[in-house]
Amino acid sequence: MRKFWITLWFYFKENFKRNSLIILAVIFIATVGIAFAIDRFAGGVTDVAIVNESSTYIVLEEMLDLPDVSFTFESSANAAREMLEEGDIDYLFVIEGEDRPRLRSIAHEMPNMEVELLLHSILTTMHMNDVLHQYEVPIEVLHELSHPIDVEFEMLADEDDMIAAIILGLIVSWGLYGIILMSGGAIANSVVSEKASRVMEIMLGKVPPTYTMMAKVISGFLNFVLLFVTIIAGGVVANLFGFIDLGSIVDALTDMISLEAALLASIVFILGYLIYALLYAAVGAIATSVESLTTISGPITMAVIIPVLAPTFLDLDGIVLTVLSYVPLFSPFLIVQRFIMGHANMTELVIILGIMLIFTIIVLKMAARIYLNGISHKSESLTFADFKKLLQK
Repeated sequence: MRKFWITLWFYFKENFKRNSLIILAVIFIATVGIAFAIDRFAGGVTDVAIVNESSTYIVLEEMLDLPDVSFTFESSANAAREMLEEGDIDYLFVIEGEDRPRLRSIAHEMPNMEVELLLHSILTTMHMNDVLHQYEVPIEVLHELSHPIDVEFEMLADEDDMIAAIILGLIVSWGLYGIILMSGGAIANSVVSEKASRVMEIMLGKVPPTYTMMAKVISGFLNFVLLFVTIIAGGVVANLFGFIDLGSIVDALTDMISLEAALLASIVFILGYLIYALLYAAVGAIATSVESLTTISGPITMAVIIPVLAPTFLDLDGIVLTVLSYVPLFSPFLIVQRFIMGHANMTELVIILGIMLIFTIIVLKMAARIYLNGISHKSESLTFADFKKLLQK
């Protein structure tokens, strides 16, 4: 076991050299900078100018009540437009029409829908009052017509569970996708380089292939953890400067995500990483160059993309994603959301986790054998016969 820890420390240092303190410092500064930018530029008061060009439909200041919106009234649309172009205001609304109101919205890019809906509602009410008065319709009719229809919505899924499933599903799916592409590619490239420089032959003469494989995989994960810790440290510093309220963020997450759900997500994340990292290590042992590595690793990359994007187009409770959640390559991306939202019961969860664990052990054994026999594989192509030889003792 001592050889494993020595090998793990060796690969961790090699990966750390690639990350380097400079990259970690950049990530740390970027985290603090992003927090500062959010604090400085996000939210704030939206400045809206209103120009009443209609003598019939006039909106007054007391009619407008929106949080974080500052309304000013201008007499000239051209002057207000110049203010918008110079950045003195964020949005401009011009009210026109005598017999029927018209609302013109002017903005640099997208309109402010919140203000637009408010003004539209006010002008619509004014117009209905005029029409009812013109045709001598009782005011009670207006109240009855303008009274909204009651809409009742009942959600079978628990709201907190749904939020937790979305948050953890995104973290597991996209987090796993990112670490697989970064660490998986780095592991495969490292194996190819060792194979080309014949370092692999020296290592396998002193350390069992299983130890070497796991040391590479775990060191890649530890470097990912190091990057994550750096981001957290940046968040802590941003909290000290008052850019963000870290306590409120943590409280909100703990309220929405239970300890059991977080533990499940962690287990699935680790198993998913092990499966794909070992596959990338095996691919690196098969490849003879960086060019051939890109070709051979293509199917693995596609296997990652499919389950990440599938929930966007398919129902989590549908037959397709239900079946795919039992496939070990796809399970890590699907089972967390399906279980928390109630689409999979405890029995299914245990079965799927068991399949993932067994598959991880099988992949480890196969990858270690391929890693050992990959030294002698020099062909740019990989036939079924070649693959069979790589799996033999």
